[in-house]
Amino acid sequence: MPLVNVMVNSRAYTIACDEGEQEHLKELASHVDEKVRELTGSVGQVGDQKLLLMAAVLITDELYETRGRVDGHAKTTGELAKAQAEFDARLADAEKRAADAVKDAEARTARAIEAAETHAAEVEKQAARAIEDAEKRAAQTISDVEKRIEDAERRVAQAAGDVEKKSAE
Repeated sequence: MPLVNVMVNSRAYTIACDEGEQEHLKELASHVDEKVRELTGSVGQVGDQKLLLMAAVLITDELYETRGRVDGHAKTTGELAKAQAEFDARLADAEKRAADAVKDAEARTARAIEAAETHAAEVEKQAARAIEDAEKRAAQTISDVEKRIEDAERRVAQAAGDVEKKSAE
């Protein structure tokens, strides 16, 4: 088991640690030394045991505060995860409703197009019948006019014949 020499409050200490933990142990001892120096600055040299105890209490207080923040973050993370799950569910529901609305709009559009095509076909049939009726009426009118012209030509010819007879008498 490796031994590590560290300095705390200008005193050397030798501490055993697991293999590979030497640098980590030195960092921890440096942190303890920093706390002891802070305490020495505020309360003076009151003895190594008391300074180390006070440093341990301060570091433990920091640990508890950090745990409290971690717990708070964990709670917040849990709340955020729950909110994310609720958001995801609401988003999925909104996407489904949007997809359903699109399908409904497509169906209504298809029905409207079909109705418009049916109406257009009916209008086309009515227009064709109207044109056919108009052509028949026009043909009938032309036939009636031709008959009247023939009748008028006959009467004119007859009148001309009557006029010739009278002039010959």
